[in-house]
Amino acid sequence: MGLHLIHGGLVLLLLGQLLTDVLSRDSSMTLSEGQSKHYSEAFHDNELALIDTSEAQADHVVSIPETLLAAKGEIRDPAMPFNLRVLNYWPNCEIQEQPPAEARFVAADHGNLTNMMLLALPAADPASEKTKRRCW
Repeated sequence: MGLHLIHGGLVLLLLGQLLTDVLSRDSSMTLSEGQSKHYSEAFHDNELALIDTSEAQADHVVSIPETLLAAKGEIRDPAMPFNLRVLNYWPNCEIQEQPPAEARFVAADHGNLTNMMLLALPAADPASEKTKRRCW
């Protein structure tokens, strides 16, 4: 009886680890002292988040997954007051202020990217997740 109980426990332990590995998602919640958050950030899932902060009580957030951005074209959503047209998509690039000659100009007329250039890089090695950068 004890032998069956021990083996059953080991099988249950291995099965639990397999299910955890298959069904879990990696994410993190980084907090500074005194800070609070109600979300965690995924490591491998990228998105474009549009945030309307015009109301004092709540923000309206529209999240567009990377798969829709990679398909390019026009993205329409009734929650957005405009249509978003994706002209180019680079799965791996750097944003630089002092770019080399092969960099492309970011056509932004206001915001953080107004004086920046994009440098498209060769596709990253999937095994090397630390070096992967995304932009759209």
